[in-house]
Amino acid sequence: MNYSLSCSIAPTFTGTAGQEGQLVFWNCASSAGWEIVDAVGPFDPASLDMQAMLQAFGAGFFIVAMFLAFSFGLREVLRFLRTM
Repeated sequence: MNYSLSCSIAPTFTGTAGQEGQLVFWNCASSAGWEIVDAVGPFDPASLDMQAMLQAFGAGFFIVAMFLAFSFGLREVLRFLRTM
């Protein structure tokens, strides 16, 4: 099993970075401190739900299509008013 260290808030850097041979220290400012958690494995696209991905794609496509339809309609209304 793989483990990693985690802090409940973003850890802050204290030390010198970029110099060879220097130690890098991270300070966890949380009252709980550092804790060991299970490490998440590499991302696998096959684990995604196909139906949820299609719904997200459809929702995004619908939002873009509605914006384009509104802007094209507004452009035609303004063009009509300009030629009157």
